[in-house]
Amino acid sequence: MFTIILLWQAPGIVYSQSIPIRELIKRADYFDRQNITLQVEVIGERMCRQEGCWLNVNDGDLSIGVWVPKEINYIPKYTGGYKTKGDIIEIKGIFYRSCSQHLGELDIHAQQITIIQQGREFFLPLNVSKIKLTIIIWVGLCLILIWKKLKKN
Repeated sequence: MFTIILLWQAPGIVYSQSIPIRELIKRADYFDRQNITLQVEVIGERMCRQEGCWLNVNDGDLSIGVWVPKEINYIPKYTGGYKTKGDIIEIKGIFYRSCSQHLGELDIHAQQITIIQQGREFFLPLNVSKIKLTIIIWVGLCLILIWKKLKKN
């Protein structure tokens, strides 16, 4: 009885713990139209329309598209790429196995986005040993080609 009273008095929508994207896809029928929570990195570029924007997010294993209505107004400062680590965000929203609003695509409609950790740029130093190895391979290849050409004449 106590549990029923707590649920009855709880305001808003109840969300679960963060679900891996692989689990969402594997059990798409079960999670279809359910409230879900994801903790993910924003990757790629934001694609905006008049009603909202698409974000691609990755949980370290798989990626999925998230529809963010303009009311949420989330603009990532960093998106994951070659030289950047994207914002880590928590998304609370509804999972759609086949979204009628978006041509039957599997997607998530965000209802709330919280920034957990802001992304950042990072520097990838040159690997000198790889550069030396590349030069040695190219010199070796050139010597082999020159030797074959001389042997042919």
